[in-house]
Amino acid sequence: MILEPTRHFAEPYEIDMSGMELVTDGDDLLIDDVDEHSSAAEAGVRGGDMLVTINGRRAAEFTLDQIRTMFMQEGKEVSLTLKRDGKMLPKRLKLKRII
Repeated sequence: MILEPTRHFAEPYEIDMSGMELVTDGDDLLIDDVDEHSSAAEAGVRGGDMLVTINGRRAAEFTLDQIRTMFMQEGKEVSLTLKRDGKMLPKRLKLKRII
């Protein structure tokens, strides 16, 4: 096998900077896990929370790829509404690189 760089080789590689691992649960988005020292952890987001809204729009309107792309902008602030134990919780994240 020979590996050769593509035209995108020099472009920066970014990842989701929220620190949340999201999975779909039917029509709902579940926060499966939260990375320690991440923006989400600092905002009090926990694994098991349901993601209800992102910047005022229903989270279910977005695909997981769209959400990950939204969360790849260092310094951007994102407003979330979470559902935990039947209660709605507003959270605000300032996206940052973990490493």
